[in-house]
Amino acid sequence: LHFAELRDSLLGLGCEVRALQLPQRETPPLPGARLLASFADPRPALRLRREARAFRADVVHVHGLRGPGALAPAAARAAGAAPFLTAHDAFAACQRVHLTRGDGRPCPGPGAGWRCGACAGPSSAAAPAFVARTAALRAAAAAFARVVAPSPAAAEALRGAGLGGARIEVVPPGVRAPAADPRAGPPRGASTPPLPRVLYLGDLRHEKGPDLLLEALRPPGAPAVRVDLRGGTGADPESAGLAYRDRLSRAARQAGATLHGPYGQADLDEILTGAAAVVVPSRIPETWGRTAAEALIRGVPVVAAAAGGLRDQVQEGVNGALFPPGDSRGLREALLRVLSGALAPAHAWPAVPTCDDAARLLLDLYVRAREDPTVPPRT
Repeated sequence: LHFAELRDSLLGLGCEVRALQLPQRETPPLPGARLLASFADPRPALRLRREARAFRADVVHVHGLRGPGALAPAAARAAGAAPFLTAHDAFAACQRVHLTRGDGRPCPGPGAGWRCGACAGPSSAAAPAFVARTAALRAAAAAFARVVAPSPAAAEALRGAGLGGARIEVVPPGVRAPAADPRAGPPRGASTPPLPRVLYLGDLRHEKGPDLLLEALRPPGAPAVRVDLRGGTGADPESAGLAYRDRLSRAARQAGATLHGPYGQADLDEILTGAAAVVVPSRIPETWGRTAAEALIRGVPVVAAAAGGLRDQVQEGVNGALFPPGDSRGLREALLRVLSGALAPAHAWPAVPTCDDAARLLLDLYVRAREDPTVPPRT
């Protein structure tokens, strides 16, 4: 979704854009096997170089280092294009992609890679593969002309993990502006619901924390609200994900909450109209919260876990409230603060970046990157 929106915004600025999806070769699920295979298989990089030359690309912008993305810098430079990377998550530093240990504690980073073996399993046999992984991905990140981070928190995490260095630039992905001005208030004739409506929007997975919202509704002291949870199970079809969904369904019934199915981007205006708050209770540090941005740009306050990029988007007492990750009691208290009505009016909230804002920032970086002396002239 982000790529499609960014492409449209860049086209609107007069850029020529070509999308290319490079296939990954299937490999056994062994530690480091897929990564090593991606470096050993030159075909995706050769295709990228051919496509970039044929398109006469000025910039090759890769959205992640998974699979052949790590070989993109050399292929782009060989075609006379400046290579860019957007790190939408911490994959380059963490095989779990979010710099969180298996027990939920924050991870300071891979070091040389030896720390990562403990997350892969009890055997230390995997540690050498993660040392190789860390070295390879750090070298790959260092070869990009610019590394784009979605938030200041994400940039800080990348630097702390030894990735990107001075080439890191912060460009929030942005969202589409809503059709109606949220400051205009509810439509004329709209009725006020008997209870404030609180929403959770997103994947119904343990890492995302929807169960924390339901736990916060348990008496005593629970706020009197109507709660709607909307979303699917994401990309987790395994038994663990399905078992979590079943537990969540039971907890929703006990809490009097309504569990809906997946929703689409076109549904957001209707879903968010009249909402009292959106809760983003992620247990893991998000590099940037799209759900939070979609709510805030429509004038809906956000209750969010105080970790990662959400800390950059939500200001306590202004456009929402923050609570410690994983703390359902803290979530309840934060929700009560928002429902008390003590926030700043929506027109005084910090501006939410749009997709067009992101495209303008990137275009400026693209133009400046063409002056990079390490990019050979296009032939």
